[in-house]
Amino acid sequence: MGEFVPRENKGTGDVKYYPKIIYKWSPKNDVLGACGEEIRLYEKISSYTELSTAEVMKDIETKREILEWLVKNNVRQIEDFGKFMNYYYIDTETVLSALLRRESPWKLIEGNPEDIG
Repeated sequence: MGEFVPRENKGTGDVKYYPKIIYKWSPKNDVLGACGEEIRLYEKISSYTELSTAEVMKDIETKREILEWLVKNNVRQIEDFGKFMNYYYIDTETVLSALLRRESPWKLIEGNPEDIG
């Protein structure tokens, strides 16, 4: 995950945008890790979502945990990930409850939503 950061050339006044990585996945260790805390990004997200910086950071941490849970449970196909994320936005509480109980995310991907929870 990252952002594009504007940098102005003091001589010409031209602005160029450069990528800045915030979270990075290590394929060797299969871990998602922070590349440094970027308060500016959190503040920008806060301004669009009306969430506090702490809420944004908590939301990002929750989504990191979800991604790690999906990887651990071998959810790798984009179709499966899409079904899961659709379920996440329909019934976030059920997804977070399943995460906390360390249930298989496949119950949500393959199951009938009425049967889960």
